[in-house]
Amino acid sequence: MDAFEGIMVIIAIIAAVIMIGFAITWLVGISGKLTTVKRVGKLGTLIVGTIMIVSGGMSFGIDTYIQHQYAQQDKEFEKYAKEFRAEYSSIWGTSEDVGNDIQDRWETAIDNTSYDEDFDPTDTITMAVNANEDGISDMSDEVKKLEGTYALLKANDTGTYDFNAYKKAYKEIKEYSEYVSDPSGESYYSFNKDFGKYDQEAKKLYKNLTE
Repeated sequence: MDAFEGIMVIIAIIAAVIMIGFAITWLVGISGKLTTVKRVGKLGTLIVGTIMIVSGGMSFGIDTYIQHQYAQQDKEFEKYAKEFRAEYSSIWGTSEDVGNDIQDRWETAIDNTSYDEDFDPTDTITMAVNANEDGISDMSDEVKKLEGTYALLKANDTGTYDFNAYKKAYKEIKEYSEYVSDPSGESYYSFNKDFGKYDQEAKKLYKNLTE
């Protein structure tokens, strides 16, 4: 629609320039009493003037329609942004709960390991993940729901609001939930470090969405 509107504006400008030329021809015909020249100038001026008025009117009409569409899309964006923030907050809370529980179980397992034993985190991680199966399942469902809301935000982005903030928040919270859902291959130290980093980033991004 924007491209078509631009074409109409260009046509109107070109028509205005041509109309000036015909108007000059008309005046020359009148002043020089040249009937044919006068007739050509008059007819050309009327035709081109009509084209200019029509194209200008179409351009105005299209612009009005586009502005109306943008206003409607902005309302939709506001609605889905509110839903996105609520869903994001829920995923963040669940990710935090699951991560904290895995962290506590991991720490307890290390504390209960005797000094002469080599601690293997594999079984501990598996048991901790299994113990949080319900929370992880909830997170997975919530992320799928957030994905749908994010798609609706993207479809209604007119540039009025900061869509990139939602894009970044969506990417980060998805990674956060996936990380705490399967920390296999991590050491206790690396999990604590990355878990804390993800949580702080989630907090910062949520603050950006609500300011």
